[in-house]
Amino acid sequence: MQDVPWLEWVRGSMKVRQSMVVQYVTACTAVCLAVAAGVASFPRAAQQATVRLFDSFADVAGPGEASGQVALVEVDEASLAQFGRWPWPRARVAQLIHTLAAAGAAAVALDFVFPEPDGQESDAPLTAALAAVPVTLGHWFRFDGKPALAGGCVVGGQAPASGGASNVQSSGAVPEAMSVVCSAPAIERAAAAHGFLNVTLDPDGVVRRAPLGIRFRDQMDFGLGIAALQLYQAKASQSAAVVRAPAGEWMLRFRDAEPGLPRSGLPHYSAGRLMRDATAEPDLRGKLVVVGTFAGGLAAPLSSGGRVLGTAVVHATVADNLLAGDFFQVAESGGLAAGALMLLVWLITPQLYARYRIFTASAACVGIAVLLWAGSLALLLQGGVFVTPLYATLAIAGSSSACAALKLRWVRQRNQASLHQVASAKHFILNALALLTTMRDPETGDHLQRIERYMRVLCRALSHDPKYTGVMSEETIRLMVQLAPIHDVGKVGVPDHILRKAGSLTAEELLVIRQHVVFGRDVLQKASDRSGLNDETFFRTAYELVYSHHERWDGRGYPQGLSGEGIPLAARLMAVADVYDALVSKRVYKEAFSHQEAVRIITAESARHFDPDVVQAFLRAEAEFRRIRAESAEGTSPRGYPASAAGAA
Repeated sequence: MQDVPWLEWVRGSMKVRQSMVVQYVTACTAVCLAVAAGVASFPRAAQQATVRLFDSFADVAGPGEASGQVALVEVDEASLAQFGRWPWPRARVAQLIHTLAAAGAAAVALDFVFPEPDGQESDAPLTAALAAVPVTLGHWFRFDGKPALAGGCVVGGQAPASGGASNVQSSGAVPEAMSVVCSAPAIERAAAAHGFLNVTLDPDGVVRRAPLGIRFRDQMDFGLGIAALQLYQAKASQSAAVVRAPAGEWMLRFRDAEPGLPRSGLPHYSAGRLMRDATAEPDLRGKLVVVGTFAGGLAAPLSSGGRVLGTAVVHATVADNLLAGDFFQVAESGGLAAGALMLLVWLITPQLYARYRIFTASAACVGIAVLLWAGSLALLLQGGVFVTPLYATLAIAGSSSACAALKLRWVRQRNQASLHQVASAKHFILNALALLTTMRDPETGDHLQRIERYMRVLCRALSHDPKYTGVMSEETIRLMVQLAPIHDVGKVGVPDHILRKAGSLTAEELLVIRQHVVFGRDVLQKASDRSGLNDETFFRTAYELVYSHHERWDGRGYPQGLSGEGIPLAARLMAVADVYDALVSKRVYKEAFSHQEAVRIITAESARHFDPDVVQAFLRAEAEFRRIRAESAEGTSPRGYPASAAGAA
């Protein structure tokens, strides 16, 4: 059973679509692999882009709410002015610890070390204060191989729940310390807890991540903030503390503060003012107090979100974030999530471009990208988890661009094929229309073929005239040549006894045959009205060729008696080509004129029958006319022209 045409068309369309889907999938695969390769090849740049994006999202999320259980005490400029330069004597530090305890502090964390002997008095006052008040001491890890300044350091703390040693190791960011700097042995032993003071800097020098753990001599040690929080919670509950820390990378959420100040938005008090009159400051009852040096030149300047921080602020923020349960995470499966998003892009983008137009598919891809960014931001705002949409967005942009380029190429090819089909259809219809004349007048067939060739040669010759360079474009020439064969289509309306008459025509018959231009005009006008085609240039050129090719330069032609440049250019060109062919063709009542005689007659009729410019173009191309005439096997010419052009019908 033979398939019907529409079924064949459907099958062909399906094959084309399948082929396009394969191309789209190939392009998307290449783009996704390129993005993955780029991230793998330039990890530093990828990380930098990710953290910058995180900064932007964090700014949108805002600082969040503080726990209200952590405070900062500053050894600031006022404190140094009142109690002398830093470092203070150990007894002064002990006084500060007792003052904080008297103000109600539940636990204290000191963001400095006492590695060297005091030089002024014994360490007894400080060790006594440390024994009386729950204090967490800090120590510094070194990674440069230099020896420690003190021995007897207490290293290794309790791992936070849900974020312990194994979790820290899984982040891939656990450094191995070479040595440690801590306080004198007696002071170390007197403290209730210990934690390192080191902070984590991103490659751009900005503090974003919580300093969770450092490995030293096969032991995992934890930061001052975590160690102090464990001690604080243990004292509050009178039992072992369980600090709930997030899994994966943990990004600090600094509280509101004025840019440029060496503190976060946590409550902060001057150590000097507290020691002078503790009752003048708000009480610190039940709070974890982190003490740090904030005076100019004492605090190491750290940057985060426009803030200048000391290490005390970082560790206080760690404790505050954990107490408030308010922190940002980079999920452990963030890489898998980014890969899954890229896989989603790989699956969706080819289908969009295969099913929809370029604009619709591109708009859908933009919508998907917007949803990815909105979803990522919502996940951070609602769940505190950051999954970067950056790589998936790059995959969408690249895949969409590649698919759009492929589809645009395919659309252009399809349009070109359609235009070729339209042009072929036009050519077919024009030939069919021209051949209608040959059914009524068999002598016309070869004449139409020659006319088309004569018009091409004549148009190109005229295009070299500076006067017509801008008029005779390639498209104009192509159109005139294409329409030339239908110039006598109106002859289908002339009666056979006149059209095929062997002898000379009477005056009445001559009037009838001259009506063929009117018949042709009417046919074209009706065809234009009924077709609905919006091709004004095509129909105007056809109209001029059919209706005006018997006009004369001197105004004695028909049907309108136009003269000079009032005659359309296409008709002026057709007049020369048509008369030349009539002159060199044999008729029933005359022999064919020679090429030289035809050239002489046309030259003589310049500025009378013919446009002088067209005649000059004809003379420049007469050798081509001669060649075309010699190649033709035509024996007779069509009815319509007498032996002399001067007396043409």
